Amino acid sequence: MPSTYSSPAPRPEILIARALGACFGVRRAVSMVEAAAAGATSPITMLGPLVHNPAAQAALESVGVRSAQRLGSIDEGTVVFSAHGVTPQVRLEAATRALRVLDTTCPFVTKVHSAAKRLVSEGYQLVLVGDKDHSEVRGICGAVDDCVTVIATVDEAEHVPLANKVGVVSQTTQRAADFGAIVGRLSSRVRELKVINTICGATDSLQDAARELARKVDLVIVIGGEQSANTRRLVETCRDEGAEAHRVETADDVQPEWIRAFKRIGITAGASTPDDQIEAVVAKVNGGTLPDGFHIERPAD
Repeated sequence: MPSTYSSPAPRPEILIARALGACFGVRRAVSMVEAAAAGATSPITMLGPLVHNPAAQAALESVGVRSAQRLGSIDEGTVVFSAHGVTPQVRLEAATRALRVLDTTCPFVTKVHSAAKRLVSEGYQLVLVGDKDHSEVRGICGAVDDCVTVIATVDEAEHVPLANKVGVVSQTTQRAADFGAIVGRLSSRVRELKVINTICGATDSLQDAARELARKVDLVIVIGGEQSANTRRLVETCRDEGAEAHRVETADDVQPEWIRAFKRIGITAGASTPDDQIEAVVAKVNGGTLPDGFHIERPAD
């Protein structure tokens, strides 16, 4: 009886976003902690997630860096402030506990703190466009002693009580289109509006690249942690362009039916995503190996 042969299913064409993966602030924070851990003679403890990616956290813990959710549980050594920043109250408490501090706050987040304080000092009602529960937003609010109104949607911009004189800043990872729509609504409600666009360049770069990618493919796989705000917005951006989009954290999250069902698959990654996670997902979609010529182009700062 003659043997039968089934040809393997064709692999999808893979398109990689022209900018993806870890931004300057994340790379800087991770490098700072790795360098400190290499020469540490006393405990180094991250206060909350350094960045919003479990794999990046686990990699640091594997070289001896500890994690803690409360400053009160850190009794000795060095406390690491995350790339998202902390409140002045946390800084004060660390000083009173005689802890050494490794401050990895992203410089672009520090600029938001400065802009927010300047607007408050100039007499503006401060409006912050951002996610209320995000650590970056909590740090910004603390920088101005919570003299701030946090909103996230155009509907909130429509109904929030406003003074005649309003100043606006943004969480660094907001979408430019959403920020613009909110500012537009605020502008129709106040006499004087001062806007400082504090969305960072890497956020714009990642979102622009994701938007272009989504227009060329049927499915976009977005690699990033569940708690990553910028990763979530990449998914939203791709879906707005009409592509199906799914977030994955590891290659194990890639569903085989996606590879079988779609002829053109795009891949991008959030600003906290390590290179090895990206490479593993791309290899999974490509049948186990990286495509010829594959490389990761960093987002512009």
